[in-house]
Amino acid sequence: MRKLFRRLAALLHRRSLERQLAEDMAAHRDMMPPERRRNFGSTLLFQEQAADHWGWTRLDHLRQDLAYGLRQLRRSPGFTLTAIAVLSLGIGVNLAEAYIFNAFLHRLDVRDVDSLVHLSRVNREDGRRPGFSLPEIDFYRRNNTVLSSVFAEIDVRDVHYEQDSTSLRCPLVSGNFFSELGITPLYGRLLDDRDDQAGASPVAVLGYDYWQSRFGGDPGVVLKTIRLNDRPVQVVGIVPARFGGLGVFANVWMAISQYAYVTGAPETEITGWGTYRISMMGRLKPGVSFEAAQAQFRSLTAELYRQQPVYLASGEWLKVDPILPSNLPAATNPAELLLLSTFILLVLLVLFSACANLGNMLLARGLARRREIEIRLALG
Repeated sequence: MRKLFRRLAALLHRRSLERQLAEDMAAHRDMMPPERRRNFGSTLLFQEQAADHWGWTRLDHLRQDLAYGLRQLRRSPGFTLTAIAVLSLGIGVNLAEAYIFNAFLHRLDVRDVDSLVHLSRVNREDGRRPGFSLPEIDFYRRNNTVLSSVFAEIDVRDVHYEQDSTSLRCPLVSGNFFSELGITPLYGRLLDDRDDQAGASPVAVLGYDYWQSRFGGDPGVVLKTIRLNDRPVQVVGIVPARFGGLGVFANVWMAISQYAYVTGAPETEITGWGTYRISMMGRLKPGVSFEAAQAQFRSLTAELYRQQPVYLASGEWLKVDPILPSNLPAATNPAELLLLSTFILLVLLVLFSACANLGNMLLARGLARRREIEIRLALG
């Protein structure tokens, strides 16, 4: 601690210490015999050694370098302005490229994304699993006080449009899925609670990319009937281009209540307690922290275990996480991958061009100052 205080004092009284050191060295030199004064040594070297002992050598060198650099820039305003313009142009072009790239590939254009959470099941035996059953989701929806809404999604992959051999990604979602995310339709309407009721007519919402590639971007497909897995489904809307899904990249969305209709599986496969395939998400109420939500869902899980010990594991609890980029659909089609590669290449080319131009300017300036540098090196 004493050493630190001594260094702080040296930093605050640097000029007086340097003046005292110069006076002490002059006094010692005057006390020496005349024939030995020339062997006194370099006063500059003694000052540097004293600065090392004071403990702020690196800070002093940084100050000197900055001061020297500012002096050189002030002496050459034309060079300074040109260098700033080159760097600004390179940075600005890269920012513009990033904005354009984000406009093409960013797929989480949803309302208040910071309050969205993803819930997953954690237990000692199986570790972490995202799946829930519909009765569990209904229990958490009715009994929690930290989420303003709870919505669900289950990914169904083995879905085919008419005679197409390519399997579609068809997430089945709860009726409040699109409304809670704040998604507005490009054409028609999106799914709502009326579509997620028992006995509701089977309707679907098309993803923008799939609508463009399979239906040629024809708005007339809205309200038409298509066949999914050889079953008639009415198209009611098209999502906007900047939304591609929340948990999975989607081609078509339908309501969870249509699970048996689309897959041909028994209704009990989706409504029973033993099904753990549905992802549960929600939105935090204003002012509620992740820690508070985590604590409440721990207690709710313990209560649910007391009610349903057959279907839940002992010691099981829920993990509450924010919706992160890892939860979002990645670029998977060739066009998006090509765009990503092109973006990275453009960024590298722009940075290389800016650095090369600045390097050429420094080289030309160094050649112009060649004689000055030779004199400085000769003087040491």
